[in-house]
Amino acid sequence: MTLAFIVGAPGSGATNVSEFAAALGANVDVAPAPALHMESRLVMNGVRPASMQALRVLDKRLHPKAEDTSRIFVEQNFTYGPFLHLLAERYSAKIIYVIRDGRDFVSSWMSWNQRNSGAAYREHALRQGGTPAAQRNSLDLALKANLNDTAHPRPRAGQLDPLDWIRTTWIHKFSYMWSAQNAWHLNSFHATDHDARVIVRTGQSGARSAAAVADALGLAVDDQFWGTHFPQGGNSIADHVHHIPDDQYMPEWTGEQEHDFNSVAQPMMRALGYAPHIRRRPEPQSFGSIWRAPAADRDWYTWMHDSRPESHRFLCDWFAKEARDSESFLEVGCGAGVFFPQWIIDKFPEATYTGVDLSATAVALARRHSRFSGKDFESIPVSELLGSERFDVVFSQATVDNVPDIDAFVHDMIRLSRRWVVFSCSRETIETSDHEYEYVDAAGYFSNRVSIPALNQLMTSFPECVWRLVRIRAKVSGVDEAHIIIRKMTGADAL
Repeated sequence: MTLAFIVGAPGSGATNVSEFAAALGANVDVAPAPALHMESRLVMNGVRPASMQALRVLDKRLHPKAEDTSRIFVEQNFTYGPFLHLLAERYSAKIIYVIRDGRDFVSSWMSWNQRNSGAAYREHALRQGGTPAAQRNSLDLALKANLNDTAHPRPRAGQLDPLDWIRTTWIHKFSYMWSAQNAWHLNSFHATDHDARVIVRTGQSGARSAAAVADALGLAVDDQFWGTHFPQGGNSIADHVHHIPDDQYMPEWTGEQEHDFNSVAQPMMRALGYAPHIRRRPEPQSFGSIWRAPAADRDWYTWMHDSRPESHRFLCDWFAKEARDSESFLEVGCGAGVFFPQWIIDKFPEATYTGVDLSATAVALARRHSRFSGKDFESIPVSELLGSERFDVVFSQATVDNVPDIDAFVHDMIRLSRRWVVFSCSRETIETSDHEYEYVDAAGYFSNRVSIPALNQLMTSFPECVWRLVRIRAKVSGVDEAHIIIRKMTGADAL
């Protein structure tokens, strides 16, 4: 086994992960004393930097144990937050950083706080009474008298007026707690040598979490082990699994509560790789009937392709110039694959291509006529790819014109992309505040017009992306077709 520190914001599941390690035979030591509560708080408050000198308080307790490579030290109440990189260096240890979706974290703390009469942040009780001077004095006392209270961080001087902090809601306070704790962990974790760090997400299945820990400790364990030792219940990691895609999950909060959470926690949600919640438009029952009907023959798809030569020429030129180093492509709405699959394999012989389309018959045509293997074409909605691999380039031609939810469609493509998203609109875009949807019930498809202001609003949820609009005049239709090019900055979404 390998000496390791299991760390994470309180309530993220570090203790549960340590129980798993103990079941594998590790010697687990939870929050060994003397811990670094005060040292961590002084760093968080800007009084002193994190340094190797601060770790000397641990040496007497930890160093004799550090010779035991089966030893696991478990953080509680933010014992080690700013010192992860120094711990890895000092003790040649692995850092196992346990993270939890902020929405789960805040909901859990809200429930705990309700059961414990608002004990998490004592100054919250001052919201309704006392003069401003009394409120300030009480808050100051709580901070000075509670230096070890690193599990409940408050904004530092200059970040937020103390009275404004007192008046914030519980969701705001717990969102700040989660964000602040993870910010210190994440900064220190990034400074740790890459080979010494491991991420465990408690929003994943138990078996995957178990495998990550076992891997980090140099142990072999099969998937059955998890279910045997940690059945559902008892505040186990399995209880943190909500089995809903990130972007569709939100606790039963009011719109105001959801706004409070997003206003505080959204940057850290992005930094940890969690998708923002989006409210997807419902699909009509008949949606997709046109694509479930027998497909037109390949000549029809060829005619469709030939009717938009300017758009295809633009995409080919853009691929050759901007995406020349790309190794994987995903086409959303590939149809019968009459052009781009073959073009990509000729121009990018080392790259992989995947095409998805709602029409099973069109996909069957693509498979029959393609030089790719059949598995490179799938008849599924793009949303079903979320959680799988990502692609250097995700592109789509005019499919956005026919989807039930434009924002969700663009959102899914961004989530699936490592570097680029490119999509075109065959209908003219509009400048109103909302997208325009027209549903053709008899055929089961939408005829949409994309709103540029609405798209711009959506992109504010993706601060790691920059985007631009290119208009190309289509001679056949006479429409200025819009091409949206989104670039995801290098390293985004990567811990």
